[in-house]
Amino acid sequence: MQRNDSQHGFLKLFLAAMSLAGAAAAQDCSNAVRAYVHPHTGWDPPLGNLQDALRRLDNQRTPFKTIQRAIDVCQLGVADQFLNGGDGPGGNPPNPDAFGIVFCLPGIYGPGGQSAGEVAGDWDELPIRMRDRVSVQGQGARRTLIRGINDQNQESLLPTLEPCGTVSNVEVLVTFESEHSQAADVFGAALPWAAPGENSEEMFDGFTLQSGDFQVLVDSEFAGARARISNCIFDMRNHSDDMPNPLTGQALDGPYFGIAIRHVYDLQAQTYFPHTPNILNNTFILGEADVFSAGSGGPCPALSCARDEAVAIIDFNNPQCDAVGGGGGGDPGEEEEPGQGQGGTGGGDVNQEFRGVGDPNIQNNLIRTLPIQDMLVTEFLGIDSTDTEVDVGGGTRFGPTNAFDSTRVGIQNAMFTSTILPGQSLPTPRVDTLTNDPGFVGEITALLIGNTISNPSQRRDWRIMPDSTMVDEGSRPTPTTVVLGRPDVGAVLRAVNQTEYVEPDCGQISSYDFDGEIYGNRRMINEVDIGADEFHLTVQAGNWADDSNSHNFPAPLFNADITETGLPLRWFVFPDDPDIVGFAVLGSTFRPIVFAAAPGPVTLPGWIRPFGTVAATLEPNRPVGFNERYIRYQNGLLRYPFDSTCVGIDQPLPWLGGRQSFSAANPVTGQLHQMAWLTDINFPSFPPQDNEGSVIPGCPPPLESYFNMQVEVLLTSGDRLLTNMQAEYR
Repeated sequence: MQRNDSQHGFLKLFLAAMSLAGAAAAQDCSNAVRAYVHPHTGWDPPLGNLQDALRRLDNQRTPFKTIQRAIDVCQLGVADQFLNGGDGPGGNPPNPDAFGIVFCLPGIYGPGGQSAGEVAGDWDELPIRMRDRVSVQGQGARRTLIRGINDQNQESLLPTLEPCGTVSNVEVLVTFESEHSQAADVFGAALPWAAPGENSEEMFDGFTLQSGDFQVLVDSEFAGARARISNCIFDMRNHSDDMPNPLTGQALDGPYFGIAIRHVYDLQAQTYFPHTPNILNNTFILGEADVFSAGSGGPCPALSCARDEAVAIIDFNNPQCDAVGGGGGGDPGEEEEPGQGQGGTGGGDVNQEFRGVGDPNIQNNLIRTLPIQDMLVTEFLGIDSTDTEVDVGGGTRFGPTNAFDSTRVGIQNAMFTSTILPGQSLPTPRVDTLTNDPGFVGEITALLIGNTISNPSQRRDWRIMPDSTMVDEGSRPTPTTVVLGRPDVGAVLRAVNQTEYVEPDCGQISSYDFDGEIYGNRRMINEVDIGADEFHLTVQAGNWADDSNSHNFPAPLFNADITETGLPLRWFVFPDDPDIVGFAVLGSTFRPIVFAAAPGPVTLPGWIRPFGTVAATLEPNRPVGFNERYIRYQNGLLRYPFDSTCVGIDQPLPWLGGRQSFSAANPVTGQLHQMAWLTDINFPSFPPQDNEGSVIPGCPPPLESYFNMQVEVLLTSGDRLLTNMQAEYR
């Protein structure tokens, strides 16, 4: 592995790339049908009145309540566009290129997010079923979550060590089983574009997944599945006091698999149809360091680590053992009832060994385990090096691109097995986390900030530090003429197995426009960082966790079990670069108020970019990559304290400060992380202005608001740089 040994001159690396920048790629999303989801104020119209349901599409003021209803109705809207141009029979000319995008506002989706007073139907029943031509976009992995409750929702074959495996009831959070064009719609009807060779790629991007048994399942009832999972956080830890089952109060187990790619032997075709998912820029958390005790040197606490048998990514087959000896038959692609057959000859696969038969493209993923964890924990099963390496000419860097513990790959652990095909080799990492810990913001800064709340689990933050070993170690699609933007339309990131990610025409379904924080946080800053987070210029850190963005007030919108009140304080982490001499933090609080009772409309848009932000505006006098403005800096900011209309008064910021250097030890490796902090802040009327727990007489409790920030960095040269945007949702 090659990387910079110091963050000195960090900004010079950015500025050296400026001369290579060009015009932004075209973004044509005119064929998209859009649906919007809000888990608290949305409304799901009955499908029995289809026209009413379709009228909620393409309107940010009429969100759905559940992701599944939005997906189902959005696909019906795409079918209407495909056949009639969106105006029903006799309407506009047909649009064969129609596709859908579902945008999800922050919150917890699934039964793990239910709260008092809600009834069945008020939350997503799992699994969330992806459908053909419909992609799903979360508004940031730190604040858009899908949480299971260990409630089994389907029967599945597990590739256990027993002959032909074990059939078990499992909980699946998200499945791609219905993503093929030959799959039926929500009413069981054939899709109008259905054809044997027709199958588009669907994106699932910008979420955190918690609990479940299979967090994401890639499979198909028909030919090979196409799926794209990107910029997500797979929280695979067991959960106890920090996240109990809301129905029973019992601890939630982590999953068996983060992503499972399952191939069912086709009894008629007598073969497997390999799935070809793109798995890009994700972070898998299988171990958390206990920074307030000797957690990194003793047994892994149950709260902090995954199940011993957990696997981050597994590719395995179902050989249809029950059909072996039965003469085959059945419809193409139809999976027989899972079970444990006795072997023999006949319709099923006579080779009953579990093995990876797919061709996934697995690039730029970070898998975090701890050295103290049981060695049974495995990062890949059924995955070979052709799946995890970029082909020569298939990206800006060829070879390995993922970060994981090189000792935790193989063909089995104590419970599961899936071997690789003959002639292939096991994956090797770009960055070996056995000796190079990622350096997560929550763990590194916890001791500096201090244990201001009793449960340090409420401070989790899986973003990376400025000097993380993940920075610039990935590979991006090529060609890319815009160094600090998204790739050129048609740019390719290709695995050695020849499965490709192709940059789409529409930037809203790109995996390389924004990172896991989504809007205002570019995915490509120089070379791509490994994992869900791309470090730009700053990280706002404080007393809140990824599943609770409120740092000084309990946040029931995310996690009702976080009951402690933190401090009305903020910290900003910057690279420790002597070129930086000062900062100005500019921000605005914006509350999307007046959510009318369902099915009434909401008053303000905010799904594609957070409430209170603006479309990216280039400022030509600043260096490329540091000249995009996402929030307003002039009068007219809507922020606390609210006025009599509960909207907010015009009151500009900024908070000003200088640079102070700090260092903190990595709790796993002992590596010293160097950083700069914003100091000497002049907070006008601070902290009351920052107290989202304060109640304004006559106004609703100040929850569900955005605090959007962007920092202006002053250099010794006199240049002023704009950082990435930080959107705090509480």
